[in-house]
Amino acid sequence: MLDYLARKFIKEHTQVQKKEVRTAYGYLGGVVAVLTNLLLFLMKLIAGYISGSLAITADAFNNLSDSGSGLATILGFYYAAKPADKKHPFGHGRLEYISALFIAFLILLVGARFMMTSVERILSPEFVEFNRLSVIILLISIVLKAYLALFNRKLGKKIRSEAIVATAFDSISDVVITSVVLISLLLGKRLGLQIDGYVGGAVALLIIVGALKLVWETLSPILGEATDEDLVLQLEKEILSLHPSILGVHDMVIHDYGPSRRFVTVDMELPHTLSLVEAHYIADKAERWISERFDLSLFVHVDPKNTKDKETYEMLKKVEEVLKDVDPSLELHDFQMLDFGERTVLFDLVLPYEYNEQRTQEIIDRVERGIREKAQDCDLLIKIDKEGVHLF
Repeated sequence: MLDYLARKFIKEHTQVQKKEVRTAYGYLGGVVAVLTNLLLFLMKLIAGYISGSLAITADAFNNLSDSGSGLATILGFYYAAKPADKKHPFGHGRLEYISALFIAFLILLVGARFMMTSVERILSPEFVEFNRLSVIILLISIVLKAYLALFNRKLGKKIRSEAIVATAFDSISDVVITSVVLISLLLGKRLGLQIDGYVGGAVALLIIVGALKLVWETLSPILGEATDEDLVLQLEKEILSLHPSILGVHDMVIHDYGPSRRFVTVDMELPHTLSLVEAHYIADKAERWISERFDLSLFVHVDPKNTKDKETYEMLKKVEEVLKDVDPSLELHDFQMLDFGERTVLFDLVLPYEYNEQRTQEIIDRVERGIREKAQDCDLLIKIDKEGVHLF
Protein backbone atom coordinates (compact mmCIF):
# COMPACT_ATOMS: atom_id res chain seq x y z
CA MET A 1 0.00 0.00 0.00
CA LEU A 2 2.83 2.41 0.83
CA ASP A 3 4.43 1.93 -2.56
CA TYR A 4 1.08 2.33 -4.32
CA LEU A 5 0.21 5.57 -2.49
CA ALA A 6 3.74 6.90 -3.05
CA ARG A 7 3.53 6.30 -6.78
CA LYS A 8 0.10 7.92 -6.91
CA PHE A 9 0.68 11.03 -4.77
CA ILE A 10 4.46 11.69 -4.57
CA LYS A 11 6.53 12.89 -7.52
CA GLU A 12 10.01 11.36 -7.68
CA HIS A 13 8.90 8.94 -4.94
CA THR A 14 12.10 6.91 -5.32
CA GLN A 15 14.34 9.92 -4.51
CA VAL A 16 13.87 9.67 -0.73
CA GLN A 17 17.19 11.46 -0.09
CA LYS A 18 15.62 14.67 -1.40
CA LYS A 19 14.20 16.78 1.41
CA GLU A 20 11.00 17.66 -0.46
CA VAL A 21 10.33 13.98 -1.26
CA ARG A 22 10.97 12.96 2.35
CA THR A 23 8.59 15.68 3.53
CA ALA A 24 5.93 14.43 1.12
CA TYR A 25 6.29 10.93 2.60
CA GLY A 26 5.82 12.47 6.05
CA TYR A 27 2.63 14.19 4.92
CA LEU A 28 1.38 10.91 3.44
CA GLY A 29 1.97 9.04 6.69
CA GLY A 30 0.23 11.76 8.68
CA VAL A 31 -2.85 11.83 6.43
CA VAL A 32 -3.22 8.03 6.49
CA ALA A 33 -2.96 8.08 10.31
CA VAL A 34 -5.54 10.87 10.69
CA LEU A 35 -8.13 9.30 8.39
CA THR A 36 -7.73 5.75 9.74
CA ASN A 37 -7.92 6.78 13.38
CA LEU A 38 -10.90 9.08 12.85
CA LEU A 39 -12.77 6.17 11.28
CA LEU A 40 -11.86 3.89 14.19
CA PHE A 41 -12.83 6.58 16.73
CA LEU A 42 -16.33 6.92 15.27
CA MET A 43 -16.82 3.15 15.04
CA LYS A 44 -15.67 2.48 18.62
CA LEU A 45 -17.60 5.45 19.99
CA ILE A 46 -20.77 3.90 18.55
CA ALA A 47 -19.85 0.49 19.96
CA GLY A 48 -19.07 1.98 23.37
CA TYR A 49 -22.37 3.86 23.43
CA ILE A 50 -24.39 0.81 22.44
CA SER A 51 -22.69 -1.52 24.93
CA GLY A 52 -22.09 0.98 27.71
CA SER A 53 -18.48 -0.21 27.92
CA LEU A 54 -15.98 2.24 29.40
CA ALA A 55 -13.10 0.15 28.04
CA ILE A 56 -14.37 0.47 24.45
CA THR A 57 -15.03 4.21 24.91
CA ALA A 58 -11.52 4.67 26.33
CA ASP A 59 -10.12 2.82 23.34
CA ALA A 60 -12.14 5.09 21.04
CA PHE A 61 -10.66 8.24 22.54
CA ASN A 62 -7.25 6.65 22.33
CA ASN A 63 -7.82 6.51 18.55
CA LEU A 64 -8.93 10.15 18.61
CA SER A 65 -5.63 11.08 20.26
CA ASP A 66 -3.89 9.11 17.52
CA SER A 67 -5.65 11.33 14.97
CA GLY A 68 -4.21 14.32 16.79
CA SER A 69 -0.84 12.60 16.66
CA GLY A 70 -1.15 12.24 12.88
CA LEU A 71 -1.97 15.95 12.61
CA ALA A 72 1.07 16.74 14.79
CA THR A 73 3.19 14.61 12.46
CA ILE A 74 2.00 16.61 9.44
CA LEU A 75 2.74 19.92 11.18
CA GLY A 76 6.11 18.59 12.39
CA PHE A 77 7.21 17.70 8.85
CA TYR A 78 5.91 21.03 7.54
CA TYR A 79 7.91 23.15 9.97
CA ALA A 80 10.95 20.85 9.93
CA ALA A 81 11.15 21.33 6.14
CA LYS A 82 11.51 25.09 6.50
CA PRO A 83 14.95 26.23 5.28
CA ALA A 84 17.64 27.53 7.60
CA ASP A 85 17.46 31.20 8.51
CA LYS A 86 19.52 33.76 10.40
CA LYS A 87 18.15 32.74 13.79
CA HIS A 88 18.32 29.01 13.04
CA PRO A 89 21.38 28.44 10.83
CA PHE A 90 21.18 24.65 11.31
CA GLY A 91 17.60 24.48 10.05
CA HIS A 92 14.40 23.43 11.81
CA GLY A 93 14.79 19.64 11.64
CA ARG A 94 14.47 19.12 15.39
CA LEU A 95 10.86 20.28 15.20
CA GLU A 96 10.15 16.76 13.93
CA TYR A 97 11.44 15.39 17.24
CA ILE A 98 9.33 17.94 19.10
CA SER A 99 6.23 16.81 17.19
CA ALA A 100 6.98 13.23 18.26
CA LEU A 101 7.32 14.46 21.86
CA PHE A 102 3.96 16.20 21.55
CA ILE A 103 2.44 12.93 20.36
CA ALA A 104 3.84 11.17 23.42
CA PHE A 105 2.44 13.77 25.85
CA LEU A 106 -0.95 13.66 24.13
CA ILE A 107 -1.08 9.88 24.57
CA LEU A 108 0.00 10.29 28.20
CA LEU A 109 -2.87 12.69 28.93
CA VAL A 110 -5.40 10.31 27.36
CA GLY A 111 -4.06 7.44 29.48
CA ALA A 112 -4.21 9.48 32.70
CA ARG A 113 -7.77 10.61 31.98
CA PHE A 114 -9.08 7.11 31.46
CA MET A 115 -7.18 5.75 34.44
CA MET A 116 -9.20 8.10 36.65
CA THR A 117 -12.44 7.15 34.89
CA SER A 118 -11.62 3.45 35.27
CA VAL A 119 -11.10 3.84 39.01
CA GLU A 120 -14.54 5.45 39.24
CA ARG A 121 -16.06 2.54 37.27
CA ILE A 122 -14.37 0.01 39.58
CA LEU A 123 -15.85 1.77 42.62
CA SER A 124 -19.26 2.09 40.95
CA PRO A 125 -19.69 -0.80 38.46
CA GLU A 126 -22.16 -0.44 35.60
CA PHE A 127 -23.75 -3.06 33.37
CA VAL A 128 -22.05 -3.69 30.00
CA GLU A 129 -24.31 -5.05 27.27
CA PHE A 130 -22.76 -7.62 24.94
CA ASN A 131 -23.57 -7.27 21.23
CA ARG A 132 -22.09 -8.65 18.04
CA LEU A 133 -21.65 -5.22 16.45
CA SER A 134 -19.14 -4.24 19.15
CA VAL A 135 -17.21 -7.47 18.60
CA ILE A 136 -17.10 -6.91 14.83
CA ILE A 137 -15.96 -3.29 15.26
CA LEU A 138 -13.17 -4.33 17.62
CA LEU A 139 -12.00 -7.06 15.22
CA ILE A 140 -11.93 -4.57 12.33
CA SER A 141 -9.98 -2.17 14.55
CA ILE A 142 -7.36 -4.82 15.37
CA VAL A 143 -6.84 -5.61 11.69
CA LEU A 144 -6.63 -1.94 10.64
CA LYS A 145 -4.24 -1.03 13.47
CA ALA A 146 -1.98 -3.99 12.74
CA TYR A 147 -1.82 -2.92 9.12
CA LEU A 148 -1.20 0.72 10.11
CA ALA A 149 1.67 -0.40 12.35
CA LEU A 150 3.32 -2.23 9.44
CA PHE A 151 2.66 0.75 7.14
CA ASN A 152 4.27 3.24 9.54
CA ARG A 153 7.16 0.94 10.40
CA LYS A 154 8.06 0.59 6.73
CA LEU A 155 7.59 4.32 6.17
CA GLY A 156 9.62 5.29 9.25
CA LYS A 157 12.56 3.13 8.17
CA LYS A 158 12.32 4.36 4.59
CA ILE A 159 12.66 8.05 5.49
CA ARG A 160 14.49 7.63 8.85
CA SER A 161 11.81 9.41 10.89
CA GLU A 162 11.59 9.16 14.69
CA ALA A 163 8.06 10.61 14.61
CA ILE A 164 6.79 7.96 12.18
CA VAL A 165 8.52 5.15 14.09
CA ALA A 166 6.86 6.44 17.27
CA THR A 167 3.49 6.28 15.49
CA ALA A 168 4.19 2.69 14.44
CA PHE A 169 4.94 1.74 18.05
CA ASP A 170 1.72 3.42 19.16
CA SER A 171 -0.25 1.40 16.59
CA ILE A 172 1.23 -1.85 17.93
CA SER A 173 0.20 -0.79 21.44
CA ASP A 174 -3.31 -0.13 20.15
CA VAL A 175 -3.52 -3.66 18.75
CA VAL A 176 -2.70 -5.02 22.21
CA ILE A 177 -5.12 -2.64 23.93
CA THR A 178 -8.05 -3.41 21.62
CA SER A 179 -7.35 -7.14 21.90
CA VAL A 180 -7.52 -6.88 25.71
CA VAL A 181 -10.82 -4.96 25.45
CA LEU A 182 -12.27 -7.61 23.12
CA ILE A 183 -11.19 -10.47 25.40
CA SER A 184 -12.70 -8.72 28.41
CA LEU A 185 -15.97 -8.23 26.55
CA LEU A 186 -16.13 -11.94 25.69
CA LEU A 187 -15.19 -13.03 29.22
CA GLY A 188 -17.73 -10.67 30.72
CA LYS A 189 -20.44 -12.24 28.59
CA ARG A 190 -19.37 -15.81 29.30
CA LEU A 191 -18.62 -15.50 33.03
CA GLY A 192 -21.03 -12.70 33.90
CA LEU A 193 -18.29 -10.62 35.57
CA GLN A 194 -18.28 -6.83 35.88
CA ILE A 195 -14.64 -6.36 34.82
CA ASP A 196 -15.05 -3.36 32.51
CA GLY A 197 -13.49 -0.91 34.97
CA TYR A 198 -10.50 -3.17 35.60
CA VAL A 199 -9.93 -3.68 31.87
CA GLY A 200 -10.32 0.05 31.30
CA GLY A 201 -7.64 0.61 33.98
CA ALA A 202 -5.34 -1.94 32.32
CA VAL A 203 -5.84 -0.21 28.97
CA ALA A 204 -5.08 3.16 30.56
CA LEU A 205 -1.93 1.74 32.20
CA LEU A 206 -0.68 0.35 28.88
CA ILE A 207 -1.30 3.74 27.28
CA ILE A 208 0.64 5.53 30.04
CA VAL A 209 3.61 3.12 29.95
CA GLY A 210 3.83 3.36 26.16
CA ALA A 211 3.63 7.17 26.31
CA LEU A 212 6.41 7.41 28.90
CA LYS A 213 8.62 5.19 26.73
CA LEU A 214 7.96 7.44 23.72
CA VAL A 215 8.77 10.53 25.80
CA TRP A 216 12.21 9.14 26.61
CA GLU A 217 12.89 7.89 23.07
CA THR A 218 12.06 11.30 21.56
CA LEU A 219 13.91 13.28 24.26
CA SER A 220 17.11 11.31 23.65
CA PRO A 221 18.02 12.83 20.23
CA ILE A 222 17.02 16.29 21.46
CA LEU A 223 19.34 15.99 24.46
CA GLY A 224 22.13 14.65 22.24
CA GLU A 225 22.33 10.88 22.27
CA ALA A 226 25.44 8.82 21.63
CA THR A 227 26.82 8.55 18.12
CA ASP A 228 25.53 5.69 15.97
CA GLU A 229 28.44 3.21 16.00
CA ASP A 230 27.43 1.58 12.70
CA LEU A 231 27.40 4.96 10.96
CA VAL A 232 30.77 5.88 12.48
CA LEU A 233 32.36 2.66 11.22
CA GLN A 234 30.85 3.15 7.77
CA LEU A 235 32.07 6.75 7.56
CA GLU A 236 35.56 5.78 8.75
CA LYS A 237 35.78 3.04 6.13
CA GLU A 238 34.69 5.41 3.34
CA ILE A 239 37.09 8.18 4.40
CA LEU A 240 40.09 5.83 4.65
CA SER A 241 39.41 4.55 1.14
CA LEU A 242 39.39 8.02 -0.46
CA HIS A 243 43.16 8.61 -0.62
CA PRO A 244 46.28 6.53 0.14
CA SER A 245 47.77 9.35 2.23
CA ILE A 246 45.00 9.14 4.84
CA LEU A 247 46.57 7.26 7.75
CA GLY A 248 43.63 7.25 10.14
CA VAL A 249 40.57 9.08 11.49
CA HIS A 250 39.39 9.66 15.04
CA ASP A 251 37.33 11.96 17.29
CA MET A 252 34.30 11.63 15.02
CA VAL A 253 31.27 13.42 16.45
CA ILE A 254 27.83 13.51 14.82
CA HIS A 255 25.65 16.51 15.63
CA ASP A 256 21.98 15.75 14.94
CA TYR A 257 19.76 18.71 14.04
CA GLY A 258 17.01 16.48 12.67
CA PRO A 259 16.81 13.96 9.81
CA SER A 260 18.86 15.09 6.81
CA ARG A 261 20.41 17.81 9.02
CA ARG A 262 23.44 16.01 10.44
CA PHE A 263 26.82 17.66 10.87
CA VAL A 264 29.89 15.48 11.35
CA THR A 265 33.31 16.57 12.59
CA VAL A 266 36.34 14.29 12.37
CA ASP A 267 40.11 14.43 12.79
CA MET A 268 42.05 13.05 9.81
CA GLU A 269 45.66 11.88 10.15
CA LEU A 270 47.94 12.78 7.23
CA PRO A 271 51.73 12.49 6.80
CA HIS A 272 53.51 15.57 8.17
CA THR A 273 55.56 15.72 4.98
CA LEU A 274 52.57 16.80 2.88
CA SER A 275 52.33 20.43 1.89
CA LEU A 276 49.49 22.56 3.20
CA VAL A 277 47.98 22.60 -0.30
CA GLU A 278 48.06 18.79 -0.55
CA ALA A 279 46.56 18.33 2.91
CA HIS A 280 43.78 20.81 2.13
CA TYR A 281 42.98 19.04 -1.14
CA ILE A 282 42.60 15.66 0.58
CA ALA A 283 40.47 17.08 3.39
CA ASP A 284 38.30 18.99 0.92
CA LYS A 285 37.82 15.88 -1.22
CA ALA A 286 36.69 13.91 1.83
CA GLU A 287 34.25 16.64 2.88
CA ARG A 288 32.65 16.86 -0.55
CA TRP A 289 32.43 13.13 -1.25
CA ILE A 290 31.19 12.01 2.18
CA SER A 291 28.69 14.87 2.47
CA GLU A 292 27.05 13.93 -0.83
CA ARG A 293 27.31 10.17 -0.29
CA PHE A 294 25.67 10.15 3.17
CA ASP A 295 23.45 13.26 2.98
CA LEU A 296 25.23 15.12 5.79
CA SER A 297 27.77 17.90 6.26
CA LEU A 298 31.32 16.72 7.03
CA PHE A 299 34.02 18.99 8.47
CA VAL A 300 37.59 17.69 8.61
CA HIS A 301 40.38 18.74 10.96
CA VAL A 302 43.82 17.65 9.73
CA ASP A 303 46.33 16.13 12.16
CA PRO A 304 49.94 15.80 10.90
CA LYS A 305 51.47 12.42 11.73
CA ASN A 306 55.20 11.83 11.74
CA THR A 307 55.82 8.42 10.20
CA LYS A 308 59.53 8.82 9.33
CA ASP A 309 61.36 10.15 12.37
CA LYS A 310 63.01 7.36 14.34
CA GLU A 311 63.17 9.33 17.60
CA THR A 312 59.44 10.10 17.43
CA TYR A 313 58.64 6.44 16.80
CA GLU A 314 60.74 5.30 19.77
CA MET A 315 59.07 7.85 22.05
CA LEU A 316 55.63 6.69 20.88
CA LYS A 317 56.49 3.13 21.86
CA LYS A 318 57.63 4.29 25.31
CA VAL A 319 54.38 6.17 25.86
CA GLU A 320 52.31 3.17 24.72
CA GLU A 321 54.19 0.98 27.23
CA VAL A 322 53.37 3.44 30.01
CA LEU A 323 49.67 3.46 29.09
CA LYS A 324 49.56 -0.33 29.04
CA ASP A 325 51.12 -0.47 32.51
CA VAL A 326 48.75 2.15 33.93
CA ASP A 327 45.52 0.83 32.38
CA PRO A 328 45.25 -1.54 29.37
CA SER A 329 42.00 0.16 28.27
CA LEU A 330 43.75 3.48 27.63
CA GLU A 331 44.26 4.66 24.04
CA LEU A 332 46.01 7.60 22.43
CA HIS A 333 46.06 9.49 19.16
CA ASP A 334 47.46 12.71 17.68
CA PHE A 335 50.91 11.79 19.00
CA GLN A 336 53.62 14.34 18.16
CA MET A 337 57.08 15.17 19.38
CA LEU A 338 58.16 18.73 18.65
CA ASP A 339 61.41 20.54 19.29
CA PHE A 340 61.21 24.34 19.27
CA GLY A 341 63.97 25.04 21.74
CA GLU A 342 62.77 22.34 24.12
CA ARG A 343 61.43 18.92 23.32
CA THR A 344 57.66 18.58 23.77
CA VAL A 345 55.59 15.41 23.66
CA LEU A 346 51.90 15.95 23.05
CA PHE A 347 49.01 13.56 22.45
CA ASP A 348 45.32 12.97 23.15
CA LEU A 349 44.60 10.44 25.86
CA VAL A 350 41.29 8.56 25.42
CA LEU A 351 39.54 7.55 28.66
CA PRO A 352 36.37 5.48 29.21
CA TYR A 353 33.21 7.47 29.99
CA GLU A 354 32.76 5.85 33.40
CA TYR A 355 35.94 7.47 34.76
CA ASN A 356 34.98 10.28 37.13
CA GLU A 357 37.04 13.41 37.74
CA GLN A 358 39.06 11.86 40.55
CA ARG A 359 39.87 8.72 38.56
CA THR A 360 40.76 10.83 35.51
CA GLN A 361 43.23 12.95 37.48
CA GLU A 362 44.75 9.82 39.02
CA ILE A 363 45.30 8.33 35.54
CA ILE A 364 46.87 11.58 34.24
CA ASP A 365 49.27 11.74 37.20
CA ARG A 366 50.37 8.13 36.76
CA VAL A 367 50.83 8.55 32.99
CA GLU A 368 52.90 11.71 33.43
CA ARG A 369 55.11 10.06 36.08
CA GLY A 370 55.63 7.00 33.89
CA ILE A 371 56.61 9.06 30.83
CA ARG A 372 59.00 11.29 32.78
CA GLU A 373 60.75 8.21 34.14
CA LYS A 374 61.43 7.08 30.55
CA ALA A 375 62.08 10.56 29.06
CA GLN A 376 63.17 13.07 31.68
CA ASP A 377 64.20 15.85 29.31
CA CYS A 378 60.81 16.54 27.68
CA ASP A 379 57.79 18.67 28.38
CA LEU A 380 54.33 17.05 28.31
CA LEU A 381 51.09 18.32 26.86
CA ILE A 382 48.23 15.83 27.29
CA LYS A 383 44.65 16.45 26.18
CA ILE A 384 41.83 14.27 27.46
CA ASP A 385 39.23 12.62 25.25
CA LYS A 386 36.32 10.46 26.37
CA GLU A 387 35.32 8.13 23.54
CA GLY A 388 35.21 10.71 20.79
CA VAL A 389 34.23 13.77 22.82
CA HIS A 390 37.10 16.24 23.07
CA LEU A 391 37.61 17.76 26.52
CA PHE A 392 40.00 20.68 26.88
